[in-house]
Parts: sequence; C-alpha cells; structure tokens
Amino acid sequence: FPSHDTTMFKNLYAYKPNDPHYVTVNVLSGNFDAQQLKTVFENYNKTNYAVLNLKLNLEDSGSQKVLIIGSFADANIAKSYLLRMVREAELFVPLKGCDYRNLVGTQRNFNTMMSQNAMPVYIEFMREYYLK
Repeated sequence: FPSHDTTMFKNLYAYKPNDPHYVTVNVLSGNFDAQQLKTVFENYNKTNYAVLNLKLNLEDSGSQKVLIIGSFADANIAKSYLLRMVREAELFVPLKGCDYRNLVGTQRNFNTMMSQNAMPVYIEFMREYYLK
C-alpha cells in the first residue's frame, strides 16, 4: 500500500523523488542493432558520467526492447541525465527509423507501466511530475 505522503497518479504511479531512478529508451517498433545502441551509450556514459558508474541493460519486454540506464540516486540526477541525453543526436543514430520513447522513473513505476501496458498514462505522469 502506498504511504500517506505519496499521491498515486491515476491509481498507477507514485512520485517518489528520493528513490533510485532509471532512464530508459523504449523501442516500440523498428529494427536496430541493439549492441550498437548499447555501445554508443556506454561510451557516452564513460565520457560524461564515469563517476556515476551507470549500468546498461537491454531487455525484451513484450513487443518492446528496452535499454535501461541506471541507477541514479534520485529523480533530479536522472532527470538531468535525460534532459541532456535527448539533445545528443549521435546517441540515437542506431535507432534511425525506429519508434521509441525516452523515459525516466522508478523501477516500481516502470514495472507497473509494463504489466498494465499503460505507457500513455505514464508519459502523462512523467510530463506532470518530471518535465514541468
């Protein structure tokens, strides 16, 4: 049960800014070289975020392939990574022609999003709580 200090967004997602966070690249459709994508992000992280010692995992989740980057100590660090990452066009060259979404959040919220197949609601939540 969510604690009293946590509001649930549409009964699905809790905003917990002090919990560990992840940034994900969710590829919804299209073919790409997964290893190339991972390598590009590994090099980017090594150059810009070596001190954070970020891990990269590539997972198949239903019809999506998901690159998981993290963990970040809290929402603010993850958000600043996301906002910088999306401006780095070379990171997304391997995804040319693919439909993908860049997301930020907690493990629990991502698990809920995938199990409930509720990405549109998650994107709404993310805009409200992370991108304002």
